[in-house]
Amino acid sequence: ATGSTNLMLVNDLDVELLHGGSTNLSYALDPANPSLAATQTGNFRDNVEINVWTNPSAAGLFTIRVKHKGTLRDAAYLG
Repeated sequence: ATGSTNLMLVNDLDVELLHGGSTNLSYALDPANPSLAATQTGNFRDNVEINVWTNPSAAGLFTIRVKHKGTLRDAAYLG
């Protein structure tokens, strides 16, 4: 439900950006403090993952990693 603080995700996937030994997590909002800016602590509330790398170095390899928490439900259907 909109505005709910209940966690309802079935499969919580996380998108991480890796570069130069550092990992950036996706942004998350705090429903208890909606006026605060989002923080890069990893999103576990909904299915939207927003991840921004500010001021990256020009050289090097960036990696996008998709992970999940717990056990994937209905994993047989994921191909």
